[in-house]
Amino acid sequence: MLKRCPYILLFGMALFCTFSVAGQGSMPDNVCTGDSRHYFVNSDYGSTYTWWIDAVVQQGFTSNNFFHTWNSQGLYSLQVQEKSANGCPGPVISGQVIVSPLPTLEASGTNADVCCDKGKIDFTFTNVPDGTYSISYDSGILTDVKVISGTASVTVPEGIYNNLLITVAGCSSTESANIIFNALQQIKLEIPEAFSPNGDLINDVWNIGKIDAYPKVVITIYNRWGQSLWKSEQGYPHPWDGKSKGVNLPIDSYHYVIDFHNGSKPIVGEITIVR
Repeated sequence: MLKRCPYILLFGMALFCTFSVAGQGSMPDNVCTGDSRHYFVNSDYGSTYTWWIDAVVQQGFTSNNFFHTWNSQGLYSLQVQEKSANGCPGPVISGQVIVSPLPTLEASGTNADVCCDKGKIDFTFTNVPDGTYSISYDSGILTDVKVISGTASVTVPEGIYNNLLITVAGCSSTESANIIFNALQQIKLEIPEAFSPNGDLINDVWNIGKIDAYPKVVITIYNRWGQSLWKSEQGYPHPWDGKSKGVNLPIDSYHYVIDFHNGSKPIVGEITIVR
């Protein structure tokens, strides 16, 4: 028996040089938290095997196959040793397993109605170091996404941004945000050039057709010297009645600025009071 052990040890050295993980040629093994792996070595008839992770025996595994789920990030030592049918131990063969944390991302969109083909996606990340990344989605990829302190903002054209995926150190995470940016279809306003606030209930206020299509609109009236005379509430809920601070303005032409507050260009023009 003593004469056979040196032979078994030499055989074991040749045998264990093929320490592998299923689907991968050799160690070290790079995995993500939550990944399950199958490790194996070539087997010899009648041999039993002991497996260790960081010097802790893994109970229940005595064959040349080992299965494990890596739940915590870190650097681990995975070891295996064969014992022949005659009780002779082979060498302990070691390999490293590098477990990286899964990145996560959350995404939200602003400017759902996009003017000038621009919307913005704001990202919040965990387990993503500062740097520049690419984020893919169902129909394309966002490049040069600069992450600083776990956040990033990206200007994007109109479209649907769903299943946003980032990969860090081989570990990926997907956010099914389903962010939709619609190109703003400019609805042409019907803007009268004059009105007559004389109390006859006909054209007493400056009614603007289709203004309700722009809920954030604000209209400001100026005199010919650029002084502000009147400013509407958001959405123009109360049309201008030809007054400034409660006082009727004289017959004249006044300048107006219609600001949509949606990124599109304001409309500038003249409105005339007649009586």
